[in-house]
Amino acid sequence: MVEEMIKYVYKLNEEELTELVYAIKDRRDILRYENLKNFKVGDKVKWVHGRGINKENYTGEVYKVNTTTVGIKTSNKPWSRWRISPSMLTKIKGDES
Repeated sequence: MVEEMIKYVYKLNEEELTELVYAIKDRRDILRYENLKNFKVGDKVKWVHGRGINKENYTGEVYKVNTTTVGIKTSNKPWSRWRISPSMLTKIKGDES
């Protein structure tokens, strides 16, 4: 299905492409907001930062839910704070890490 959509995109003129871009951005905003609602202060979360061999796994606790990101305090360094997109986070249940 995606291949068909890509072929269709190549047939659009500039005005139609602009409308499509705005529709995609709106849809991404809606998905981000829906995902953001899954987090609340006190939730334990994990995420991966970096690429290739430099990937590191982190765990932390939600201390703030912003309009587009989630504020996280890391478990091993309480002074270390991150703002992360909710799509990059996974909730931890119990002592899982």
